[in-house]
Amino acid sequence: MAGAAGPHVPPDVPERPAVTRSNAFSLLVVLVRAGALYMLVAALTRIAPLLWDNVRLEMLGPLLTGVAVLVAVAAVLWLFADLVARAALAGPDAPRIDSTLDYGQWQALAFSLLGLWLAATGLLDLVWNAVAVWWASRESGAGAERLGADQLAAFVAGALQVALGIALLLGHRGLVALLARLRG
Repeated sequence: MAGAAGPHVPPDVPERPAVTRSNAFSLLVVLVRAGALYMLVAALTRIAPLLWDNVRLEMLGPLLTGVAVLVAVAAVLWLFADLVARAALAGPDAPRIDSTLDYGQWQALAFSLLGLWLAATGLLDLVWNAVAVWWASRESGAGAERLGADQLAAFVAGALQVALGIALLLGHRGLVALLARLRG
């Protein structure tokens, strides 16, 4: 018979995690915010080529306007992710999903997956650009050290995308731990 303290649980039996009730609405909010974060990273990687490329002055305004529009849309999506999710679904009364993950854990998972995707595609771009530069230098006889402004900008954009992807993948705690490990 269980006493006032409840049934006896042996100390070697692990406690089951509490199940959190999630629904499609809350998961879609997480995904909309991950999409907004992707747009922000895309905007930041579009700025890098402007620093090295010989952009004509008359083109600078439209390029910066495009970046500003991407940042503004990303901010609106981030701030109003619940409205976007509500418009996409019938509402927050969608069928529930049993999960041991709470909203913050779903968000961390989505951001980590986005970081992995950004790092992988950025690395792919870096490798692709490196092979293209190597091939062109082999064909022309010029050294790879003579990169053009567009190739340098592509390398910087790819490296920035990889760095931001790794930061998202590791999160703030993982990134701090990685930096501490690198410092020794």
